[in-house]
Amino acid sequence: MAYQKDTNMSDASQFFVRDVYPKSVEPAAPADTPAAIAKSYVEAEDNHLAKRFETCAMLCRKAMDLATKTLRGDVAKSENLYQRIEELKKIGLITNDMAAWAHAVRLNGNDSVHGDDEISEAEAKDLLNFTQTFLLYAFTLPAMVGRRQTGATG
Repeated sequence: MAYQKDTNMSDASQFFVRDVYPKSVEPAAPADTPAAIAKSYVEAEDNHLAKRFETCAMLCRKAMDLATKTLRGDVAKSENLYQRIEELKKIGLITNDMAAWAHAVRLNGNDSVHGDDEISEAEAKDLLNFTQTFLLYAFTLPAMVGRRQTGATG
C-alpha cells in the first residue's frame, strides 16, 4: 500500500490510502461470451487464483459444456460433450487442434470430479488458457466480424 500524509488532518488520521499494490486482478470472460458460460469461466479463474485447481478444471469443463451446447443449438439436447466437440470439428466450427484441446478439458474436468489424481497449477492454467481461447474463437471473434460487417464499432 502507498500512504500519503494529509497535513490538514489530526495526527490520528493524517494518513490515507492513495493506492494499493499489487493491483487486484478481476477475472473476466472474453467479450461477447454468453452470460452463463462467462459465469462458469470467471468462477474457474477465481478458483485458479485461489489455488483450487480441481474446481478450476471442473468449471473449465462446465464452460466448455455450455459453450458447445450453445454452438450446437437444439441438436445439443441429444448429444454429450464428446459428441458435440466431434460434430463442431466435423462441420468446421472448430479446428482439429481445438477439438483435441476441448477433449483435454473434457477429460481433465471429468478426472477432477471422478479421479484420485490432483490437478497441478500448471495443468489448471493450461485448461483455463485453452478455455479462454475457445471462448474467444467461438464467441468474441464472430461477434467482432459481425459488428465489422454491419459497420458497428466495439
